Amino acid sequence: MTSKFQYVQILHTLTNIENIFAGSTVEIKVLLIEFTYQCHFDRSEERANPRVGSGEILLLVTARRLDSARHDTTDDFLFPKQALIRVILKAIFLVDQQMNPEELARQKIDTLLTQCGWGVQDYKSCNLSASRGVALREVPLKNGRCDYLLLVDRKAVGIVEAKPEGTTLSGVADQSTYYGDNLPEIFQAEGRLPSEGRLPFLYESTGAETFFRDERDPHPRSRRVFAFHRPETLGAWMQDEHTLRFRLGEMSFAHPLATAGMRECQIEAITNLEQSFAFDKPRALIQMATGAGKTFTACAFIYRLIKFAGARKVLFLVDRANLGRQATDEFHKYVTPDTNRKFTELYNVQHLQSNKIDDVSRVTICTIQRLYSMLRGEELDADLEEHSTYEFGVADNRPKEVAYNPAIPIEEFDFVVTDECTAAFIICGDGFRLLPITANFVWLYNNITP
Repeated sequence: MTSKFQYVQILHTLTNIENIFAGSTVEIKVLLIEFTYQCHFDRSEERANPRVGSGEILLLVTARRLDSARHDTTDDFLFPKQALIRVILKAIFLVDQQMNPEELARQKIDTLLTQCGWGVQDYKSCNLSASRGVALREVPLKNGRCDYLLLVDRKAVGIVEAKPEGTTLSGVADQSTYYGDNLPEIFQAEGRLPSEGRLPFLYESTGAETFFRDERDPHPRSRRVFAFHRPETLGAWMQDEHTLRFRLGEMSFAHPLATAGMRECQIEAITNLEQSFAFDKPRALIQMATGAGKTFTACAFIYRLIKFAGARKVLFLVDRANLGRQATDEFHKYVTPDTNRKFTELYNVQHLQSNKIDDVSRVTICTIQRLYSMLRGEELDADLEEHSTYEFGVADNRPKEVAYNPAIPIEEFDFVVTDECTAAFIICGDGFRLLPITANFVWLYNNITP
């Protein structure tokens, strides 16, 4: 049966007056009928479960009255819009009141896992062949149960520890580690555990907030992520000999920076950046004087991140389209010091001018305006990219919030490099809310002198 949290999500959608009630009253009737049957509010289920909550009963009665009039060609029966809204809002309130915090968190997690490509199943009735990634609920351990066990290609790879919203997740990291080390022997016997015998990918989540850590990192620690990683991503990571953070720690020693032809400030910026990554600091600020070669420096360290650290994709964010064109030209002109070949002869660079990210491009150059629109699932007039982010933010005064977009999963990019974009982060209040991408961030910033 569909979860109560999913009922609430659908109901919230129905209360969007501009989008839903712009159509005819017949469309409203069809939407409610379809919603009712999707939730399995039928008579047989009511008999099987007599303890139906008052919010569900309200929806059940409403939908059945509509159902009885499915073939009625008159509009006399249909509710006025205002009355329909009141019924929906009251149902939302009643359903919410019947859910305890832990149940609500689990249902949010179910929904988020499904959006991220996982098939959520109960342990007692699981089908591991249903999808590549399976999230099993309530898996018995040697001692106790784990909330979710993540399997990719029928092998256990991770754990999700569910907590009620408001829980300090950084304080429960040891709990998911305990679960990961205490799986039942059947998983070991059937070869469903990694070769080292413990699970590498550990999550703690309330549904509203999620933390993640990779136990294979040199110094594992939990980090806040916007959502869960997709099954194919965890499967690919399982095939890597070393993690990205391990490779970052080794890069400056195993592959010293070639400094020929570089300015002293550029050498200092790249050296300090790589040292910061080696110390497991995922966010960095490079501040350089105007004219010091900021974009050239970015081309140099991005090349090293791709070739020596194994970065798959890098997002280069700019404030306006003309800055994107300048950055594209710089990548085309950049000659790699170890091969004497141009960057674009070795790796594809895409200047994004539509909502389609090229899968084979190693560097994607994009305005923050377009990225924001893509995350919201909207098209963007190319003319708007010619204006600064500040002007774009003033013109679009909606709250700068975005939801998870399966087309741009959190692991789409390993690194995000922002060329200025200061106004965008001021407009958002918190720039990371605008970028639901789990990546290492590098800010390029001009040193403003009088």
